[in-house]
Amino acid sequence: MGVLLVYVPCSNKEEAERIGSALLAERIVACVNIVPSTCSLYLWPPGSGKQEQSEETLLIAKTIEEKWDAVEQTVARFHSYATPCVLGIPVPFVSRAYGEWVVSEVRGGQ
Repeated sequence: MGVLLVYVPCSNKEEAERIGSALLAERIVACVNIVPSTCSLYLWPPGSGKQEQSEETLLIAKTIEEKWDAVEQTVARFHSYATPCVLGIPVPFVSRAYGEWVVSEVRGGQ
């Protein structure tokens, strides 16, 4: 079936909602979850070894593998970070009914 979870930390709730709405409007994801207030620790700028910490909002979307390129391009278009984290995580196990719903939604009800 090829279901993917898409993991995208965002700078705030408004950005996550903007990205999520665009992904849904373009029918390249079936569903978006927005998880407020996650704490991120990371090394930045690249190569500096300097540890940073920030509060972010996590966007998790459900789609299918064939929509990956469109998801990545849409996130890049609406995200405020120069190098946003966009991870497509394959889901090897998904209930049949839910998987079929995801596929149907992103394929336009086909």
